[in-house]
Amino acid sequence: MATLEKTSSRDKTSLETDNNKVEHDKATPSLGSSKDSQTPKGASATKETTSSSSPNATANGSTSQNDPSKSLFTKLTSALPPWVTTNLQNPRSLKTWLRCWLAAWVGIVIFLPHKSLNTLGASAFFSMLSAFFLPPNIPVQLFVFMISTMLIGILLGWGVGAAAMRAASAVRSQALLQAATLQLQQSIQSNPALQANPSFAQTDAVFHGLFLDTRSSVMFGAFLGVGVFFFGLIRAYAPKLTILSIFGTIAVDIFCSIGPLFPAPQYNLLRSLLISSTCYCAVGLILTIFVFPESMSHSALRTFSDQLRRAKALIEIQDEVLKSKPEELGRGTVLGMKIEGMRAGLVGVQTQLSTTAGFMSLEFSWGKWNSDDVKDLLDPMSSLIARVAGLQSFSRLVGQTPVIQGKQPDSVDTNTSTNTNTNTNADANPANASSPSQGAQGGLKKALKNDTYLVDQVNKINATLESTYNCRIIDLLPIISKASLHLREACVYGCNCTIKKLENINKHRWTKNPDQDGSLVREMDGSIEKLRGVLNEFRETHRLLVLEPFMPMLQRTFSSEDEEEQEELAISLPLRSLYISYVFCTNLVAVTEALLRLMELMRATVAKRRVNRLWAPKGLRALWKLFTVRGDENDRAALGDETLPKGDETGELEDRLYRRDPDSRAPTNFMQKVMNSTHGLYHWTKTAEAKFTLKFTVASVALWVPAVVHRTAHFYYVERGFWALIMLQTTMNIYAADQIYNLVTRLVGTFVGLCFGLVAWYMGNGLGNGNPYGAAAATGFVMVPMTFIRIFAPIQYLPGVILTCVTTALIVGYSWVDGNLPQYSSPGIGWNIAWKRFTLVVIGSAASFIMMMLPPTSGRKAVRLRNASIISQLADLYGFLISTWISTDSLKEGDSSSDEDLPAADTHVNSRWLAEFRKRLLDIAGAVTATRSLTAIATWEGSIRGKWPVKEYMALLDVEAEMITALAQLGGALTHMDDEWRVQFLHSTRALNPNFITDVMAVFSLISQSLRTAEPLHAVLPQSLVGRLMYHSHSHHHMHARSHSEGTDSKHSSVSLDHVASIDYMFYAAGVVAMFQLLQSLDELHRLTKELCGEVPLRGFTDWRDQFERSHTRV
Repeated sequence: MATLEKTSSRDKTSLETDNNKVEHDKATPSLGSSKDSQTPKGASATKETTSSSSPNATANGSTSQNDPSKSLFTKLTSALPPWVTTNLQNPRSLKTWLRCWLAAWVGIVIFLPHKSLNTLGASAFFSMLSAFFLPPNIPVQLFVFMISTMLIGILLGWGVGAAAMRAASAVRSQALLQAATLQLQQSIQSNPALQANPSFAQTDAVFHGLFLDTRSSVMFGAFLGVGVFFFGLIRAYAPKLTILSIFGTIAVDIFCSIGPLFPAPQYNLLRSLLISSTCYCAVGLILTIFVFPESMSHSALRTFSDQLRRAKALIEIQDEVLKSKPEELGRGTVLGMKIEGMRAGLVGVQTQLSTTAGFMSLEFSWGKWNSDDVKDLLDPMSSLIARVAGLQSFSRLVGQTPVIQGKQPDSVDTNTSTNTNTNTNADANPANASSPSQGAQGGLKKALKNDTYLVDQVNKINATLESTYNCRIIDLLPIISKASLHLREACVYGCNCTIKKLENINKHRWTKNPDQDGSLVREMDGSIEKLRGVLNEFRETHRLLVLEPFMPMLQRTFSSEDEEEQEELAISLPLRSLYISYVFCTNLVAVTEALLRLMELMRATVAKRRVNRLWAPKGLRALWKLFTVRGDENDRAALGDETLPKGDETGELEDRLYRRDPDSRAPTNFMQKVMNSTHGLYHWTKTAEAKFTLKFTVASVALWVPAVVHRTAHFYYVERGFWALIMLQTTMNIYAADQIYNLVTRLVGTFVGLCFGLVAWYMGNGLGNGNPYGAAAATGFVMVPMTFIRIFAPIQYLPGVILTCVTTALIVGYSWVDGNLPQYSSPGIGWNIAWKRFTLVVIGSAASFIMMMLPPTSGRKAVRLRNASIISQLADLYGFLISTWISTDSLKEGDSSSDEDLPAADTHVNSRWLAEFRKRLLDIAGAVTATRSLTAIATWEGSIRGKWPVKEYMALLDVEAEMITALAQLGGALTHMDDEWRVQFLHSTRALNPNFITDVMAVFSLISQSLRTAEPLHAVLPQSLVGRLMYHSHSHHHMHARSHSEGTDSKHSSVSLDHVASIDYMFYAAGVVAMFQLLQSLDELHRLTKELCGEVPLRGFTDWRDQFERSHTRV
């Protein structure tokens, strides 16, 4: 067992965590995050087309070239981004587009008639503007909650403003009020023109600031600061309530900017804003219900069907993988990028589905299944998607072969060479498996420098042995294909049956078809039985086909009665290809088990739900948690906010349990507790959220001051200065890089919006004050592309896109209101309002930029600290898995009641450690995804002090993602491994050597500390943890030899051919592969950290180490 463990190689399998990484890679190509993230779909499609050399392809190509119309259409579609062409070809997207366009168009039509315009008031255009903030592109119930947050935000802002108005009236100086009133009366009496219209004279005096009072203004300013601070905290700590925060801030701004001008309380200042927004809410709700309506459960079931199709495609493409050469599976190849793109779409959609699943229980729906039935499918579906996505790891491992061949100084194929000893396999991994962050040959050569002399020598021996035995991975691919064929076909058939049943349930909510229902149920039952039977056959017989090429050498090895001779023979076994094959087998078994679990759950639900009926909501218990959960980058990034989630809550809890304050002990009395709380508040003010909120508040009050100054109050009101205040608040971000990026995107978006707005206004109204028919037609025409971009544009473009839509709405809306509604101020029509709007945007953006840069919060430093935190969390998770692995307690729990509902591998799995492991793994994956986004944005800070090593930081994130993959693979292996079998071979597992575990944890800690403090690492630290494993394995071997000579029982370290042929050993081998992948990744983290933070040299140490190893190493 010990010797066979050494032959494992790096694995790329992911259970559930690499999802967020790939999703983000898709979402951030324009930010320069990485080259890989920009290529999967477009590049693969292009290369796939150009690489075709068949006669048919040539003929088709020539035909296409001879057809001008087809050629022109092809050119047009190829020039468009993938997100445009994909949605234009999707019927569901077209329906959503129509619904959103209708909502925006009806929003302007509402205020075109004079009667409705007089009712809506000066803020009538909010009925159209709201359609761009909250388009009805989501299911009914979710839309209801989103518009509720908008209205609640307005009401909260109104409440703060009303309280400010009441308090300001209480502190207003009556003497000043009487003096201002007397001055107004005297001006009216002295001016005959004002005597004819005294009401206008009073209104003019109000907006010229005649009744401004210092004490009243201070009170308004105080309430403005409190309200803005409150909404700033919501924006920082509850990203799902961002809409509430924005509209609440707008309400407070308007109320506190206009309220101080009035001598008497005016509590209805926001009446027009609320009525206009409510009109849109009604329009959006009606359209969501009656125009292609869709409930959350219907949307989820449709997404489940689409996901199963994607999963089936990934399973089917494994046949192509197994028939390909290793050169055709590497990064940058057509097939490799095709698989990457398919996997990206699979995991991206699943992540989005998981974020909205909590709302299903809060809706009315009609059908056979209720919302809880649909939600019950989410967990097994997520498990299936994660395991299907993990199939890509095999193609990655195989695809590394050509790169590794070019890495070695000799001509032997070291990619396929592997020693069976822990020493030999351990060194084979770092030497023959590419670093996660290195997709090119040059990067592998850098990684090779980390190898010790012993590792290098063993690699050469392994290469020679594998060439001698002809056990290369390319030789095993046909055997793997034959062994897994029936299981893959059964999985595809099971996916098809499940898709048919889901679509039948979802599409026949209002009709009955008992014959079809019965036929599909029988088909599903047969599929379940077939899948279970084929899985059992694979476990018992078919998987042994992969082992057959190695059986002669294994039999010769284990037939020897001399333990020393057996050890020598085992050392020479090249089993790396076998271990890689086991990775494919274990992943396919995991996919099958997850699919069985999903199908059995569906079958049980189908048996319970036979009749369509109305289902009511279950309750509102989880609503607050859904709104306050952090880390949903879509909610924050849409408005340019920083998207980093908090760290692992479980880890933070454990950290609080054992972390001590070196400067003081825990408080023991009341005064100490008070001062300790004050100290905690002081530390909170140093956090990024606190700094952002304080700057947010100070800047808002500063830009509000001109509204209550006598000389500027009139100009501020007439020119709508509060829009500069609103722009300041919506543009502010936590980090300098975010600020710069959003400043650019918002200014560009505003300029484009000016163009759209001017085209819409002058095309429909000419030089007049407004033609309702022309305005409706022209604006509706312009809104067609705008609504499409608003609802389908990638998340990184949304800040600019929203500003484009909002600016267009403001130009058209203000122009119509100014030309058709009598009011005191006249902001202008067409061009006049356009340039003023752009000026206000520039003022607000400049003010936010100045405030955020005094002092700036560096996004680059945040990237470094986030990486340090992620590495620390990875270390904790590694420790968690190791403690689970070495535990002598059972990892299973006896609960016979659940035996019949779960596949064999899931029966009795201890849900406590597995649930905690999955949660912590997903938290780390989310942190990696968010940090990748911040790293891409941080490049906008420029290179003032020198070039920022963005490539190294991206490489760090790639390595961390690979470590998550390795940990997920290791956790999956522990889940399937039999407890008795695992405990029996604890002492034979070299990676569990206590001294080696100490080395690994020490390197984890030192890397994290170096990144956190920016201090260099020391040169004497282990360059290769695999080399350290070999060293400890040598010591371990001698300890075992001494225990044998002393007569100690060595049953725990014995291994036989039966053990190697067992199903547990297959999962054990996959776990060992994951362990060595983790070590390789940690070595690469070590190297990258030295490049970033530096290295403290020890003169002569490197030469002495090499000399010592060459003199004392026996290979």
